[in-house]
Amino acid sequence: VVLLGTVVTGSGPHGGDENVDRLPFLVPDVARLHGISVVLLLGLVLVTLWRLRRDAAPPALLRRGEILLGVLVAQAAVGYVQYFTGVPVVLVGVHIAGATAVWAVAVQFLLAFSAPAGPPPEVDAGAAITVRA
Repeated sequence: VVLLGTVVTGSGPHGGDENVDRLPFLVPDVARLHGISVVLLLGLVLVTLWRLRRDAAPPALLRRGEILLGVLVAQAAVGYVQYFTGVPVVLVGVHIAGATAVWAVAVQFLLAFSAPAGPPPEVDAGAAITVRA
């Protein structure tokens, strides 16, 4: 998603200084690919959240996933408004800042998967262990 967004920006009117060559792609084509990748990512996040809820994942993990979903939806809204209003430079800046937020929140969500779920269960040192051969 971020890579395709970079290609869209580099192909469009705000891809750098006025005298800088743009990437040789048609903006509508790469914007469509970028939009498709966003929809796929949203679907993956939704399925992930559904499975985490179904499997009773830790609340902190679910919360980070919900934050990611919210940031993705907001970022997609900015992207569509930007595209259909003629790519105003202010919205391009907001969308680029939003891409940074998406990346940061996605990393936080990923890291939450390796966070401890809680304290380990207490073990009764006096309990007997039966081993069968």
